[in-house]
Amino acid sequence: MLFVLEGSEMVLLHGFIKKKRDAQARFGSGPPTAEEATEQFMKRNPHIGSDFDEFLQEEGILDAVQAVAVKRVLAHQLKRGIEAKQLTKTAMARRMGTTRAQLDRPLDPDNPSATLATLVKAANAVGKRVKISLVNA
Repeated sequence: MLFVLEGSEMVLLHGFIKKKRDAQARFGSGPPTAEEATEQFMKRNPHIGSDFDEFLQEEGILDAVQAVAVKRVLAHQLKRGIEAKQLTKTAMARRMGTTRAQLDRPLDPDNPSATLATLVKAANAVGKRVKISLVNA
């Protein structure tokens, strides 16, 4: 699971389920000793010692996962800002100079079509600023 801590809340960004293989197929006739299991695991898993970004890069999904994670965090922060200001969607849209339907884009954590301009307007409407920075990979 990928998550971010936002104050006292944990926001789930992405999750996946690794499917288990049948123990009989993995270990033959019976369960291995701890040493055997560790040795077999180390041989089977090429990601031992790598970080999660390396794993996502090898899977070819690093950019997509990062984009979804950023969008989900922004959507969550905007929703909290709206709640803190006790705004309705109609009032929020009015502050942004847009429609309620268009407001759904920045608030939907799974909708990547919100533009940077829309996100900036939404942040300003709840008294926040958008800050973007590039960091070394």
